[in-house]
Amino acid sequence: MWEIFLPGVGEGTHYKFEVKQAHGGLVLKSDPFAFFSQHGKETASLVFDLHRYTWDDSKWMKQRQTREWHRSPVSIYEVHLGSWQRKPEEGNRFLSYRELADTLLLTCSRWFTHVELLPVVEHVRQQCIASSR
Repeated sequence: MWEIFLPGVGEGTHYKFEVKQAHGGLVLKSDPFAFFSQHGKETASLVFDLHRYTWDDSKWMKQRQTREWHRSPVSIYEVHLGSWQRKPEEGNRFLSYRELADTLLLTCSRWFTHVELLPVVEHVRQQCIASSR
């Protein structure tokens, strides 16, 4: 585990990691733990201030402590957000999380106890920026 502080880097800044390969090549990689990333062909991770988000799940968190989860039924809906629904009238673009939220919640809450998101991050192609071959 590691940490870095870069003065002057603010919310919304795009970034990638440079990874040196054993054979001398250098690739740019998205942050697998980023909270926000670009979509489609653009693959940078984005800096985000997590303190801006206000959690509103105290009722659920309290109820969770009293439930016997191991005795409850489980029905999991596996969904790939990029292919579940798109906007055909806008070039078949992916929907944002906010656009998906209401429809996905309505669909899943009727029939399922859990939702598994497959995969949340796109499979990113490696971008070689140098090579010693």
